Amino acid sequence: MEKDIEELENSLKEEIERINQRLYRRWYDNDPILSLVIYRMEHSSTEIRERIAMEIIKIIISNNISNLKYRNINEILDGINSGYEETRRGRWYDINPTVRTAIGMLQDCPVEMRHIISKEIKKYIMTLDQLPI
Repeated sequence: MEKDIEELENSLKEEIERINQRLYRRWYDNDPILSLVIYRMEHSSTEIRERIAMEIIKIIISNNISNLKYRNINEILDGINSGYEETRRGRWYDINPTVRTAIGMLQDCPVEMRHIISKEIKKYIMTLDQLPI
């Protein structure tokens, strides 16, 4: 009986841990390719990070141009940055406005579109430095 209670407690602890892992994941961790792309981007040089960000913006615009409410790139940048508090610099991508814009646009994409974009960005990253991700 005592062993059964201990097994039940362990089982419940494991289930709680699995639930917490699902609850506290970052928005991009639900897609393994996107998670790898973001990780690679975070750990790249400033130059590579900006090049990847520009590619993300380009892909999102080319895939969503008919759905966008914006007429040009300046309106897109203004829309992404509107409401952004300049003093907020807590995340690695908040420091650079181009990177912040790309990540914000990516986050606002539908999940299916994020997956498509992440596969394209993965290919792009591989052409930049020939390192597998």
